[in-house]
Amino acid sequence: MRILLIDAAAETIERFRSALAASDQLVTSETATDPDLVVLGDGLGAEATAAALSRFEGAAPVLALVPDVAAAVAAIDAGATDALPWPGDARLLPVRLAAARRACATTCGVPDGLVACDTDGRLLATNAALRALSGRETLQGARLDELFGDASGPLPDDAAFLVDRHLARPDGGRLLVEIHGRRLPDGRLVAVVRDVDARRTRERQLSLTERLASLATLAAGVSHEINNPLSYVLANLDVLRDELSELLPTLDPRLAEDMRRLLHEMTEGARRVADVVRELRTFARADHELVGPVDVQRLLASALTIASSEVRRRARLVRDLQPAPRVRGNHARLGQVFVNLLVNAIQAIPEGDPDHHLVRVATSTDAAGRAVVEVSDTGRGIPEAMRERIFDPFYTARDNGGSGGGTGTGLGLAVCHSIVHQLGGEITFESAIGGGTTFRVTLPSDLKAPPVVAGPTAASRRRRVLIVDDETGVGRALQRVLRHYEGVIATTGEEALAQLHGGEFDVVFCDVNLPDIDGLTVFERARALRPPLAHRFVFITGGVLDGGLAAAIERSGAPVVEKPFDLRRVRDIVEQIAGPG
Repeated sequence: MRILLIDAAAETIERFRSALAASDQLVTSETATDPDLVVLGDGLGAEATAAALSRFEGAAPVLALVPDVAAAVAAIDAGATDALPWPGDARLLPVRLAAARRACATTCGVPDGLVACDTDGRLLATNAALRALSGRETLQGARLDELFGDASGPLPDDAAFLVDRHLARPDGGRLLVEIHGRRLPDGRLVAVVRDVDARRTRERQLSLTERLASLATLAAGVSHEINNPLSYVLANLDVLRDELSELLPTLDPRLAEDMRRLLHEMTEGARRVADVVRELRTFARADHELVGPVDVQRLLASALTIASSEVRRRARLVRDLQPAPRVRGNHARLGQVFVNLLVNAIQAIPEGDPDHHLVRVATSTDAAGRAVVEVSDTGRGIPEAMRERIFDPFYTARDNGGSGGGTGTGLGLAVCHSIVHQLGGEITFESAIGGGTTFRVTLPSDLKAPPVVAGPTAASRRRRVLIVDDETGVGRALQRVLRHYEGVIATTGEEALAQLHGGEFDVVFCDVNLPDIDGLTVFERARALRPPLAHRFVFITGGVLDGGLAAAIERSGAPVVEKPFDLRRVRDIVEQIAGPG
């Protein structure tokens, strides 16, 4: 609380100092602006007291130090808020200051601006929030039309009103505010002033969140419906390529070349569709809090696929992907980090000269065994004065001539910082004006080693694989891809359990979503039937798993392969569990 003490004796000043709280500030100059409490000292005469009361009427509470009770009554009649006989009741000073602090807190602690003005529009009282909104250290002596005068005209004369106005700031800026005013019977005005820009920003953020949630639901559904047919199209094309490799040398060379080109174009087209679906699934996952092993290079490649067209418009892309360990994280949230950093780098570079600018992405492993991802640009750089705030929510340095700050809302880097720190990592940056910026994400490695699985002891027996999927096309495609093994197809969970009860299988591929019972139930019942089967299960999924199901599958320890399949990974998993076919 700022206390303006006017014409007090030296002894009075010392008494005040001893009664102050740590947060109080005693000001003895009459030039002090916007005090929270005015104290009329014991050195003032009656005429000077009356002048001071007139000066500070309505602007701040006034405590008058007077010689006796009669003078106290007279001071209050003249306009003082409180009066204290001095020095006779000096012992009550801490009590009066505590009451003044409480009164001050009721206005100073309010987040919205408060204003009171007289019938001529002269400001009588304001609070700290209004001074902050207006960008002024003091509003003493200001007029209402100086603050809110705009093309909309003066404030209404109604007894109560709610209007929007622009608040003029000293820097020439105009802040849209909402004024809820009430006129008192004597013609004075009191009003609450609220920052509309901040409220509308929050509303836009909530609207954006809802739209993204709807988009995530749509993306999850679309990817699930596309994944099944796309999986067996890609798998069958892979098998067809292998089969044709033996047939093509026997054909006319021109025909053979046409067939190679046709197969290549079909495969490339299907893989492009698979890439799009994979990105939809990566960034539309609902299990934001679920963590597991994440390949940062693969996730960075996904982010580059999304941002590649924007990069080409502004810069050349340089990849320096050195070995990096898997990390313990969440696909969707880490994917969001990498996309945000790439967008940040792209927008730091001016358009029109892509040959002279670079966006560089790099991965490596540091001395502590952690994964390091760097995203660099050759853009404007971040001004020194703005670097301390670069991770603040709703702060964007690009508006101030720098790079950084997210995607325009000022939330991008704040979100990155939050996600990385929640995963036990750190995000730092280096920047130079005109020399670009490098953001560095460091994440602890995933030390969870995969279980060591012993293969079947009957080396002479042909390895058997059970494929459980209600899409027969998926089952047949996997059967062809794993043709060096004996493949058996089941289309329901109960059919799969019957096969497991009656025969020996080295690997079980089981879709999570089955028409009768889910894949996790098949896993649990198979493990109860024959415990070693728990180490031979591989889950298949073509959609987004909810948090509970994903967590249960992670606890099972079984690998998960996603549709459309990475056929090399499928073969590697089978060889790891069952040995060569």
